[in-house]
Amino acid sequence: MQADVSEVFVNVSQAFSGCNQLKGLSGFWDAVPAYFPTIYPVYSKLTSLNLSYATIQIADLCKLIGNCFNLQRLWVLDYIEDSGLEEIANTCKELQELRVFPFDPFAPGPNVSLTEQGLVAVSMGCPKL
Repeated sequence: MQADVSEVFVNVSQAFSGCNQLKGLSGFWDAVPAYFPTIYPVYSKLTSLNLSYATIQIADLCKLIGNCFNLQRLWVLDYIEDSGLEEIANTCKELQELRVFPFDPFAPGPNVSLTEQGLVAVSMGCPKL
């Protein structure tokens, strides 16, 4: 079983290595964070990233976004929290569009730590937003 996982990892990594024109990723984010290194070759080329369906931990999300220097459009869930917005502010200087969707729009109250602090950080750190 382990050999199968390793083979898949290598195959996916090689496939992304050949994607010289790839500018955006969307919809494949049900992958486990262990597979994020497979897309390292395209991080710096991405201009659009849709994470609005991603259910990954904030630390993994920050690590991912922290390598996407050319993002112009980013969609995320509100569990990105202030620390994630601060990472966006520090990394994504080309950002022109940011959409933050509620993880559970029917929840009775906020269950994440998303405050003005994160929004101010993004507004100060992303001059093209």
